[in-house]
Amino acid sequence: MGRRLCKKLWYTVAMLLLSILYFSNSLHAQCMPGDIGGTVFRELPANGLAGANLYGVMDANESGQSGVIVTVTDVNDVVQTTTTDFRGDWWVTPAAYPVRVEFTWSDAYLEATTGVANNQIVRIENGADCGVNLGVQYPSDYAQAMPEVIVNCYVPGDPLGGGTSGTLDAVVTFPYGRTGTMPEPDKDVLMSEIGATWGLAYNPYTEVAFVSAMMKRHVGLGPLGIGGIYAIDYSGVNPVTTTLVDLDAMGINLGTEPVRNLAIDFDAPESDSLMFDTPGKMGMGDLDISDDGQTLYVVNLNDKEIVAIDLTAYNANGTLPTMSEVSSLGLIPSPGCAFGVSRPFGLKYYQGQLYAGVVCS
Repeated sequence: MGRRLCKKLWYTVAMLLLSILYFSNSLHAQCMPGDIGGTVFRELPANGLAGANLYGVMDANESGQSGVIVTVTDVNDVVQTTTTDFRGDWWVTPAAYPVRVEFTWSDAYLEATTGVANNQIVRIENGADCGVNLGVQYPSDYAQAMPEVIVNCYVPGDPLGGGTSGTLDAVVTFPYGRTGTMPEPDKDVLMSEIGATWGLAYNPYTEVAFVSAMMKRHVGLGPLGIGGIYAIDYSGVNPVTTTLVDLDAMGINLGTEPVRNLAIDFDAPESDSLMFDTPGKMGMGDLDISDDGQTLYVVNLNDKEIVAIDLTAYNANGTLPTMSEVSSLGLIPSPGCAFGVSRPFGLKYYQGQLYAGVVCS
């Protein structure tokens, strides 16, 4: 009986604490008449149901942005500073009006939403107003309403042998919203131009996509072999494919392609037996590009490293990267595999941070 009473008492105390917490949140202090205040919130393009949000207005699925500094200076040069709370709310009580309101933050990737009336980071307010809101966003999270999707394709056989394997699609594009099988995707690159690839990165500033070679059973490599990275220029009427860099030729240790003896026609039988154990261990894994489009990153599966390629000169005037523009970022940390070994592959650049995906074999 004593234990039952103890459990009941603890349950009652826990529920009381939850009630107090809820009540305190419901009494959250807020901007009052005579104050200047508002909400800073993250702009999202849609509501999750394919419906567009209204820019400059805090929609139901948009959350407040905490940590934004708001500096209010009144007509007598009296300065008050506050920071948006976890709801994105802020307010102060000026001694006099008009006031100058300025929003600042330390996140270099966060920007005020453009193209929206009265969404400036500096404003003059003539009187009390609790609706001095600000919409902010991460520009890299956005695209046009119907972006093009770029997809790698794979065709069995040796694409460089002169047979049918090299005549079929290696990269295709189609609008994001397209469904069904018709019309067919745009056929941008042939297998004979790039061979088997996996990594994909796109530079929106130059409209150039990059693809990296991949060791894949039954599918042959392109002209640059195991270390090939290719560029597809989408800035013109038709895409133009060129070679960017051969990391293997520069001395990057990606491993050695086994003897393949692939057929030259896509429908011819073949075994490619020596390639069975190679994918995921040799060659290159994922590929990504920095937010500013100036650096390309690729995973070296053999040495378990990330290789960085400086694109500054290439972006400026088309100068191909040399060994001086290529460097290693060092070993990718192992997650500490209890069994097997670590195998890196995935890669993602986001807001100044580079993330590598690793699994245990």
